[in-house]
Amino acid sequence: EKNKSYSLQVSQLYATINQPYGTILLGRAPLHFGLGITHNAGIGPFDHWQDTYDLVSYKFIIGNFSFMPIIAKSYDYSVAQGRDVSNLIWHLDYNNPDTESQISLFHQTKTSSIESNDTPYTGSTPANSNGIPGSGIQGGSSIQQVGIFLSRGFEPVKIKFEAEFQSGNTGIVRNGEDVKANGYGMVLDLDFVNPTSKFNWDLKLGLVSGDNPDTTNYEGFALD
Repeated sequence: EKNKSYSLQVSQLYATINQPYGTILLGRAPLHFGLGITHNAGIGPFDHWQDTYDLVSYKFIIGNFSFMPIIAKSYDYSVAQGRDVSNLIWHLDYNNPDTESQISLFHQTKTSSIESNDTPYTGSTPANSNGIPGSGIQGGSSIQQVGIFLSRGFEPVKIKFEAEFQSGNTGIVRNGEDVKANGYGMVLDLDFVNPTSKFNWDLKLGLVSGDNPDTTNYEGFALD
């Protein structure tokens, strides 16, 4: 139709290239770690969140061990250089299906410029009469997130545990002081399976830090 505009939105578009000792992943792809409490591919029957990145990665595989460095972009303010949110990620994993054992480590460094800083913040105040900056996004962010995932299968229970810890500079200034990220989240999943019973039980327990309004730093943490 004349003078009518169209747009195309792509949620996932990526290529996977399998090699004898590794896998190349390139494009806009989902990223999953552990129980998916902060990085969730959204493939579970009850998942209501999906984390995708524009990324390039190579997964080195040696027996039960794998190591995957990832360079990713999660937000782009404009096509200009240095105005996006970049992520440097590495994922180390040991997975033994025979014993249902898995140990995984995850490290992410997320950086942004002031223009692309997507740290949630509402409102801002100007500097006071002494020239001390008020509140608001005053610079770029640099936030580190470290995750650990442990899994072990026993009879009759399968145990899965994930913990995530966040630290770094948010780029936000509150009453003249830099606001640092300092939150954590932990989830324990106990899956009780009895082959001779009609019923199976799954118990999930979680502990998530909340922000303390009496401090300058932000201790809150969010789960998928």
